[in-house]
Amino acid sequence: MLGESGVGKDVLANFIHEQRKRKGPLIKINCGAIPDQEQVKAKKAVKQLGERRTNYREKD
Repeated sequence: MLGESGVGKDVLANFIHEQRKRKGPLIKINCGAIPDQEQVKAKKAVKQLGERRTNYREKD
């Protein structure tokens, strides 16, 4: 989610998470606080986590 500082991105993310009724906590990552080379690793980790969750849901 992109936007200026202080516009409520976290509020919107929480709302979306609650509406989808997903199990587990919302994982927030402030990419602006991560050094550039570490951002690539973080984005890859988040993508892998999403793939694992998708695969888990498809098994049900």
